[in-house]
Formats: sequence, C-alpha cells, structure tokens
Amino acid sequence: MKFCLLFTLQTTLSLLCAASFFRPDIFYTTTSFIPSSTIIHQRRRNRNESLPDSIGKRASLFVTLQHQSALGKNIEGSHNIDDDMSRKEEGALPPHLLTVQPDKLIQKLESFIPNISRNRMAKKKRTLDPNPARGESKRSYNVNDALINACTSLVYFLNNEADSLNTLDNQLQLLTETVESIRGVLEMVLVQAVRGASEVGDFVLINKLIHAAVGYATAVALKTNTTSPLLTPRIFGEAITSMSKTKASHSKVKSLWNLFLNDVASNSSQQQILSSAPSSYELNAMLSSLSERNKVSAALTLYRQMAEEENDVKIEGDAYTASILFGMLADSIGSGGVVRNTNGRAIGNFVADDVIDGDVSPCWQWDEALRLLDTFSSVQLNNFAYAALLKVNEQATEVYCEAGMIRHNGVQCAMSVLERMKDLTFASALDRPIIFLPMSSRVLRS
Repeated sequence: MKFCLLFTLQTTLSLLCAASFFRPDIFYTTTSFIPSSTIIHQRRRNRNESLPDSIGKRASLFVTLQHQSALGKNIEGSHNIDDDMSRKEEGALPPHLLTVQPDKLIQKLESFIPNISRNRMAKKKRTLDPNPARGESKRSYNVNDALINACTSLVYFLNNEADSLNTLDNQLQLLTETVESIRGVLEMVLVQAVRGASEVGDFVLINKLIHAAVGYATAVALKTNTTSPLLTPRIFGEAITSMSKTKASHSKVKSLWNLFLNDVASNSSQQQILSSAPSSYELNAMLSSLSERNKVSAALTLYRQMAEEENDVKIEGDAYTASILFGMLADSIGSGGVVRNTNGRAIGNFVADDVIDGDVSPCWQWDEALRLLDTFSSVQLNNFAYAALLKVNEQATEVYCEAGMIRHNGVQCAMSVLERMKDLTFASALDRPIIFLPMSSRVLRS
C-alpha cells in the first residue's frame, strides 16, 4: 500500500515537471488556486506568452555579463586586468573617448546646445509670466533643476574626456582644422551653459564649468600633437559677466579672474590653451563687475596694472573701458565719494570761494579722469567715452560750487576737454559737438 502511494506521488510530480517545461501556462492553471477566468490569471498567461525567446535569452545573457564583470571575468573566464594590460601594451585607446573621433565629439557637444537653450527659454517664459497658475511655483523649481542638470551634464562630459585623455601614454594626432572646429562648438556650448547657470543664480556651477573647460583644454594640449589651443578668451569674459549677475561675492569673481590671468593667460604657464591674447572684452567684464560693487579704487588699480605697469599679461583698453572708468568716477561724486587730495598741492592753501585755474581741481575724481585720459590714444575714444568724461566734470561742478568751498572750474575744464578733442580727424570729430554742447550748457548753468 505504501509502495503504491509513493509510486502515485512520484508519477504525479513527474507529470507536473514535464508540463511546466513544455507548457508553462498549464502549470499555472493546475497549481494556482485562482480560477482561470479571473483578470490576474489572464495577466499571468499574457506575460508569459508575450515574451519571445530572444528577449529571454538576451536578458539572461545581460545578467550573466553583469555578474561576470562584477567578478572581474569575461565570458570566456579570463580576467579583465589581463585584457587591460594587453590593450595598454598594444597602445589601445580607453573606451568612451570621443576626442579621437572629432565628428562624434562635435555632435556630442552640439547636442548640449539645444537642450540648454530649450531649458533657458522655459525658464524665461516662467519668469515673464505675470500671473502664474496654481502649482506654478513647483514647476519653476522643476525648470531650474532641468537647466542645472543640463549644464551639469556638460561638466561631467568634459571631466570624463579629460580623465580619459590623461590616462593615455601615446600622443594623439589632431589636425589644426579639427581643433578649430571643436573650439567653435565648445565656445558656443560654454557660453550657453554659463548664461544658463547665471539665470538660476548658481555661481558654483559657473566655476565648475570653467574649471572643467580648462582641464579638458589642458589635457588636449598635453596628449595631442596640435599646436592650436582650444579655448577662446571670450569664454572667461562671459563667465565673469555671468557670475557678476548672481549673488557671488567679490572674492568669487576675483578668484575666477585670477584663474584666467595667472593660470590660463600667463606666458609662464606650462600649456598654452588660449587661442588668442586676452582682449579688452575680458578686462571690461571685470571692470563692470567692480563698478556694480562700487569698488572704484580696485577698478583703477586693476586698469593700471593691465595697461601701464610692466606685467606678464598686458591688456589694452578701448572706448568702453574709458566709459566704465569715467562713469564710476562720476557716480562716486554723486554718491558722496570720499574727497581725497591727489594734486600735490594742499587744499588748505586755497581760499574759500576761489576758483582754481587750470585743470587742477579740488575734486580728485576729475584729476583721476584726466590722468586716465592720457593713457588712451585719440583713436581709442568715441562719443560715449567723452560723454562719460564730461559727466565727471558736470558732477564735480555741481558738488564743488557751494559757498565756503573751493570751487571746481567746470567751464575751463570743459574747454580743456574740447582742446584735447581737436587732435581727432575732421570726419570723426563732426559729431563730437552733439554730445559736447548739452554738457557744456549744463556746466554753465551750474
């Protein structure tokens, strides 16, 4: 009796195993307590019938590969370290390095541009919406996060490329035309990225973008045979301008300027990664940042270091540089700037209500403006620069015109500016009275 019962159980189990092997749906039908007409049972059958054998095989192969790669083995059972050593001996390139494939690298960099631009437009629309609907505040955070993620992905990509290049033992071959193409696309995507980071107020991300770009350009200069640098100076000017629009402190902006001046643009740096010498655009970006923070003395010192003193990096200013400096001096007069004597003559030697002859003035801003004017050639200045200079004269005339003070001779100072303008060519000086006469009339009224 016991023998018959055991034989019956063994036969039943054998039949169930055979059924589950050839027909899984029969196994679910015979072993499940859920009726076959229910929705759950139908979902089970559909899930088992809808998966082709190829998908199951690929999934099994993927799990096997992942497990073996975690153990440090490939499919044949050999260790990955041996493969890495053999690749290194053969001079093979590391995986995922796009610098050796310029077309794919350019396509990758170009793919960042529409993504960042689309998120910037979404951010702008969200900002300009005067009446946000319910839940829009939460969506604005999502827009900010999407823009930050788009810029951060660029940082990761540049860092990964730089790390892959630094692991190479051999020099890569890159043509000059190829580097120039990469340079143009890299400039566009970095400008978009730093502007996008500025729009969300993330000055830390701006700093990461610039350091990632410098690291990648340095790796390209070290590991390739090209003599064409990868970065343009404009990137740093955009970064300084963008960081100035955020809540970053002056020390953060200054550290970015020092990185550009001492580590990138300096002639003593080991690798030249700038495609051209620094221009007035970068200098004006830093001067504008100092102007927004009312740091007049720091701006004057910076300009003289770049333009006059013997320095490793010399940057010549332009008309916009003069306009920034003259505008800062004029604003410092109107905002009650500290009066200091830089004339070499003691102000106490003058009698109250005297009008000082010549260009010497009790207003140090005007004297400083004249000294700055001597550092520019006539071809470097335009209407805006002279208008800013006359604004300094107008402010000095209004402040130093009260009784009991040493007066600023605004009329004579305005005429001295006109005397300096006579060296210009006739064609370029025709429109100068347009900005000179209104300023002079206001000085005469004062």
